[in-house]
Amino acid sequence: MRWPKVASALKPHSFHRVHAIGDYEYPLAKMITELKFQKRLSCAEALANCFSDSLRGRQHALPQCIIPTPLYPTRYLQRQFNQTVEIAISVADQLELECRLNSLQRVRHTTAQVQLGRDQRLANVADSFSCAVLPSHITHIALFDDVVTTGATMHAMRKAILAANPNLIIEIWAICIALASLD
Repeated sequence: MRWPKVASALKPHSFHRVHAIGDYEYPLAKMITELKFQKRLSCAEALANCFSDSLRGRQHALPQCIIPTPLYPTRYLQRQFNQTVEIAISVADQLELECRLNSLQRVRHTTAQVQLGRDQRLANVADSFSCAVLPSHITHIALFDDVVTTGATMHAMRKAILAANPNLIIEIWAICIALASLD
């Protein structure tokens, strides 16, 4: 949150921490693209290894679980996998954390965000998630996505999660931050 482009994109400052490997550029961008569009699953493991390694020596306590960004069912059927889930499962295994795949659902189909500006992205994903009540022992979570661009998806996920679980500590975990082009 200390990077000006991150802090400005994720206003209001509603996340306790943001952790990403780096900017959306080569080689991370290439690996994400190959995973997402060419189903090169070996990239998920490599990205998870890099992400987990980047957390080594962290001074703050790790979250108790990871919640990856879900796809809407029809998009999942088109792709037949969710790249974010593939990475998050591997990260959770490496860090010995729980990965909660069914706690958060996308309940409304949204258009692909890639060509949308910030305000359009915020409107596109508003109220598109629903969250179950998490077990009472979970007080600290990480929302996980492959790329954070405007923070719109993270804000929509956060809103749904806090509606069902109002006292959580919520971090953003992502492979890449790609904020500069939309500031």
